[in-house]
Amino acid sequence: MEILIIIFIYGAFLGSFLNVCIYRLPQNQSIVFPNSYCPSCKTPLKIWQNIPLLSYLILRGRCFFCSVKISPRYFLVELITGILCAYFFIIFHFSFAYFYYIFFIALLIIIFYIDLEHQLILDLISYPGIILGFLGSFFMPEEFSLGGIFGGIFFYLIRVIGTFLAKEEAMGLGDVKFAILIGIFLGWQKSLVAFIFSFFLLILVSLPLLILKIKKGKDPIPFGTFMALGAFLALLFSSKLIWFYLYWPTLFFKI
Repeated sequence: MEILIIIFIYGAFLGSFLNVCIYRLPQNQSIVFPNSYCPSCKTPLKIWQNIPLLSYLILRGRCFFCSVKISPRYFLVELITGILCAYFFIIFHFSFAYFYYIFFIALLIIIFYIDLEHQLILDLISYPGIILGFLGSFFMPEEFSLGGIFGGIFFYLIRVIGTFLAKEEAMGLGDVKFAILIGIFLGWQKSLVAFIFSFFLLILVSLPLLILKIKKGKDPIPFGTFMALGAFLALLFSSKLIWFYLYWPTLFFKI
């Protein structure tokens, strides 16, 4: 139990770093310098004002200097990253697979929020993720690199066909590159589940917004956000879903 608490704390610190990436990378700012500061008044934060989770609670979600409300995203990212780091340790312990998937999850979190806030998937994230994911896949029990080819072709075809039918760009190349990244880390089977989840979540969220006229048909949609969430769900549940699909007849019939 003690080791899980320690890993959770380290995960929360990782989440704090991810928050820096989410805020600074779309603005072409360094993620190293300067030290953390308030996004509103730009005042540098002191150490006690920058403790993951605790500082947000102590300050009641407001800047100590200007009292402007701090986005709950900072707290959520730190909490979610801490929980996932502890959860995946239970499954993989300190193995290569553990660090491989934690790196993947970190990429998913960054892409999820940046695309949600800016409708942008940065090459600065996708390209290193693809390269490191490809190299790391050779040390995994399964060969995942072919999944990247599947993801890239699958989404590129959607882009071409969608653009032809809609007479305008239906999907950005950033989504295609992200699909390659997901395919490399998950393999073709799990990435297929991830893409199905992505489209299902897109319809589930977008359809009510269109019906209620909160969104219009041509409004930009942060599809990378849905892809990231779909990849995360596939990482957690796709093995069970694939097993059920392949072996469900044996649950009812004895062969």
